[in-house]
Amino acid sequence: MLFIIAFVTSIPAWFLYEPVLSDPGYITGAGADTRVFLGASLELILIIANIGTALALFPILKRRTKALRSATSRRGSSRAPSSPSAS
Repeated sequence: MLFIIAFVTSIPAWFLYEPVLSDPGYITGAGADTRVFLGASLELILIIANIGTALALFPILKRRTKALRSATSRRGSSRAPSSPSAS
């Protein structure tokens, strides 16, 4: 579902940004602010869908991929202790 949301929000957002990308006087003139605002809103939904996709796939890939297992174990062992040692 998140893949579909990412696909559906990415294509229209690019077309809605068209005034900003093609009109050199957009910043100084009265432009299509509603279109750009809607495009930016779709981009935010796209960001959330991409993060959700990564979070949904990570546990599955972590179990299935040895490289990810070793990378996560190396990352955990290189952390410094969170509490100071008593001297």
